[in-house]
Amino acid sequence: MKIICAGFWKTGTKSLAEALTILGYKVYDYDYQLFEFPELWNKLFDGTITDDEIREELKDVDAFIDGPVIAFWEDISRAIPEAKVILTTRDEDKWHNSLVRSIDTIPTILKYFFPLMSVTPTGRTFLGVGSRVWSYCFGSGSPMSMKISPQLQKRKFRQHNCYVTSSVSKDKLLVLNIGSGWEPLCKFLGKDIPDIPYPHKNKDGAHLTTDGGPQHPKYKQLKLELMFLLGILISIISYIFYIMCIYICT
Repeated sequence: MKIICAGFWKTGTKSLAEALTILGYKVYDYDYQLFEFPELWNKLFDGTITDDEIREELKDVDAFIDGPVIAFWEDISRAIPEAKVILTTRDEDKWHNSLVRSIDTIPTILKYFFPLMSVTPTGRTFLGVGSRVWSYCFGSGSPMSMKISPQLQKRKFRQHNCYVTSSVSKDKLLVLNIGSGWEPLCKFLGKDIPDIPYPHKNKDGAHLTTDGGPQHPKYKQLKLELMFLLGILISIISYIFYIMCIYICT
C-alpha cells in the first residue's frame, strides 16, 4: 500500500482514481474494495484484525480510494506508516449537492428494490459492508439519508476533514482541492506531469450508470440475481392472483 485516499465521496475521488492509474498505480475503487476485500472490512468493523493481517491483505494494492477506506484510513495508516495520505475536498455545499444528485442516479432496480438485495448472495456482501460504511461515516446505513439531514452530513464532512488534517504529519499528507489538476499531485508523489489533461470522471454520477461500478462482474451478477428474484416473486404473485380469480369466479 502506497497511497491512502481519505476524502469523502464526491470530492473528485473518481478523477483522482483515474489520475493515479495514469501515473502507474494499481488503484482499488469503492466497488472493488467492497467485492474483493469483504473480510478485511468486516474484521476492521469488528476490531478483530491485526496490523500484520492488514499488511498481508494489502501487499499487492497500491492505492485505496472511496468507500470503506474512508472509514478505516487511520487503521491502515497505522499498519502501513510509510503510505502517503491524500485528502480530496471541496466546498461543503457543493459536495452535499453533488452527492445527492449522484444518489438520484442509482439504477432503479437497486434503488426501489434495495431490501431485496439482502436476499441475494452478492447483495449480502455488498450491503453487509456498504451499509456499515455509511453508518460509520454518516450515522445511517442508507445513502437515502443524505436528503434528510443535510446539516448533519455537512458537519460530519467537516469533522472528517479536520480529523485527517490534524492527525497526519504534513510530509505524508496532501490536501487536494477539486480542480487542482496535475501539479500538486505529481509534486507530492514525485512523478512527472503527464502530457494529457487531468481526468474529469463521474460527472453527474456516471460511475453508477455507465462508468466504473456497473462494469464490475460482481455488480452485473448482482443485477442478474435481483432480476431473477423479481421474476420469482412476480410468478408467485401472478399464481396467487390466478387462484384467487378462479376461487371468486366459482
